[in-house]
Amino acid sequence: MRSRKLIIMTLIAFLGLLFPVQAFADTVATLDFDKIESLMNARNPIISENMSTYTNAVNGKTQGIAAMDALLAQWSAVNAAYGGGTGANPQYEAAISYLLAAQKAALDQQKSSYTSINTTNTLLNIEKGNNTLIWSMEMLYISYNAIGYQLDDLMVKKSLAERQVKILKLQQKLGMVTQLTVDEAENSLLALESAVQNLKEAKESILQQFNLNLNQDYDCVLTVNDVPNVTKDQIAGIDVDKDYLDAKGKSYDYILDSYSLDSERKFKNNFYRAYQTVLDKQQALDVETKKMATAESKWKIAQLKYKLGMISEIQFETERSTYMSQQTTTEIAKDTVMQAYRQYEWAKRGLIVSSSTGA
Repeated sequence: MRSRKLIIMTLIAFLGLLFPVQAFADTVATLDFDKIESLMNARNPIISENMSTYTNAVNGKTQGIAAMDALLAQWSAVNAAYGGGTGANPQYEAAISYLLAAQKAALDQQKSSYTSINTTNTLLNIEKGNNTLIWSMEMLYISYNAIGYQLDDLMVKKSLAERQVKILKLQQKLGMVTQLTVDEAENSLLALESAVQNLKEAKESILQQFNLNLNQDYDCVLTVNDVPNVTKDQIAGIDVDKDYLDAKGKSYDYILDSYSLDSERKFKNNFYRAYQTVLDKQQALDVETKKMATAESKWKIAQLKYKLGMISEIQFETERSTYMSQQTTTEIAKDTVMQAYRQYEWAKRGLIVSSSTGA
């Protein structure tokens, strides 16, 4: 038996040398929001370790029970061979019977301890942790896109500030403005340059985190696509009461807390709050969309005036900056709706998450 086991273990080690990283030989070069969950489940090292822990727990329980059954079988064989003694030495035979009974009780208790291991709860806790990691990755994805919008906006503002500094320096030479005015404009430009650099570093940091989460080198070139939009029809189609009834029985906390009323109340409160957040974020987007329509009209007018020579280049760039700022705010509002909608989708699967969940 030991020889057979050694051969099997040697074969496994040999195959491991042949195919050490076959599962991750490919590099993820493009990341889509709707692929995050499948990629994380397949590649994330923490999730893989968590599932390995569960497998070890199940194997430990199975092997423990098997070992106790083997010992109990041995005990039965010894007890049968003993046969209760011959009666020739009652005191000695009574002591042996007592020891055999104590040994049997200890073996039964040990087997019971293995049998009572709740691998179902272990799996639920692992699933909850894994899904929370996936949600954190989704949050990073949304944050990455938001930083991209903000960076574009700041680049326009930085360009405008550079033009203003040049104009003010020229006006200073003509005696039209003071050195203080020029200094203030230069300080504003420096602040924008610093903000731009910070956002670039933040984007790079998130990209590195994406790569590490996908079990690949931190400096792999990775393209992150846009956050998908949620339509009003999708939100209008939500039947929150029906969804709650379906989701309640899937709540990790509700099940792990032995279906307590307190856990049920908490889940219900958080579930309906998640739904309300979707409605609130959609309402906020509606406001920003109306502002965007106004900003677009003003921007078109500014473009026409500039072509006709009715406004200066600096005024034109100012209008462009205002338009870009509103565009950024609107895009971020769209992504915030998606974030809230995704929170609700996780709640439907029994997991309550929040925007403060870290990576």
